Amino acid sequence: MTGAGSGHGMETQLLPAGGRRQLKRVPRALLAPGWISVAVMVVGFCFVPGLGSTVPIQVVINSTAELPCNHNIGPKESLVNYRVYWQKPLYRSMGDMVMFSLNDGKKETEHQDKAYVNRTALHANCSLFLSAIRVSDEGIYSCHVQRREENGVYISLPPLYVKLTVTAPFSQPIISKAAAAKASTANLTCLSHGGYPKPDLIWYNVTGEVAFPHSFVTTTFVQDPETQTYNLSSLLVMELTTAFDVACSVQSPYHPEENSTVLRLGIVTPSPPRDLKDILSITVGVATSVVIIFATFMLVRNCSPCAKEKNRKNKYSPPEEQRTNLNCEEPDLETRL
Repeated sequence: MTGAGSGHGMETQLLPAGGRRQLKRVPRALLAPGWISVAVMVVGFCFVPGLGSTVPIQVVINSTAELPCNHNIGPKESLVNYRVYWQKPLYRSMGDMVMFSLNDGKKETEHQDKAYVNRTALHANCSLFLSAIRVSDEGIYSCHVQRREENGVYISLPPLYVKLTVTAPFSQPIISKAAAAKASTANLTCLSHGGYPKPDLIWYNVTGEVAFPHSFVTTTFVQDPETQTYNLSSLLVMELTTAFDVACSVQSPYHPEENSTVLRLGIVTPSPPRDLKDILSITVGVATSVVIIFATFMLVRNCSPCAKEKNRKNKYSPPEEQRTNLNCEEPDLETRL
């Protein structure tokens, strides 16, 4: 018990000692820090994530989340004797956002925030179902329950807190190759969309099992203003010295089964341009082939029976006969024999 003391700046406290009550004066300066410490501990216990009775919940976007309250209301006990309030604490100056309220068994919508209209349903144990999960739903929620006693007085039960984490898996990455100024340079782009939160993106050499350094990679994230999910684009620029497979991996700690979401692309080093020596060798080879073909044609043409007969007549016939005998008939098989 505490009572008013006669001294200024002092407070009177009754403490048992040897079966008798004695007065002990405690300075106010020593009492104030104690109450402040208790208040800080209570606030930290209730609102700091990871302390107190905060329950972590992870849910995928567009699904339904169950926010547990679990006050174990018996099946024979009606919610008519209860007041249930689900709230989302905001910034200090903005108060709390009301997402659901139940007063004497009746749902109240007067103070419900418009972001939760037609999205909430209360379970018998005061847990709350929240449908059509969005990225904006992420945060801390508090469940406050009051029970009416037989005398009509409401008694507050211990509040419970839930930390809701919203996730969304990224799409299968797609790798595309763009034209580069140099034939030995590769410009590769990796695209993936619709994920949350930001993932880790890794480019690596599948053949050598080595990740490319960050200096080779430029990655950008664009957040959709409506869904608040992320679309990513990553550019890899490198010089090719040999043929290998490259992979783009989008990794999220909330979706470990998709850590190996990889699309492989085989990159082949282009053939280098031929030098002057090779060009001259090819030119000489082609010219030699043309000369050989022409010589073979002329040899066959001059050695044919028709050519021989014509040469014989031109050699032994008078000039007049050589001028008039213009046609040379191919001798038949009997003449050849």
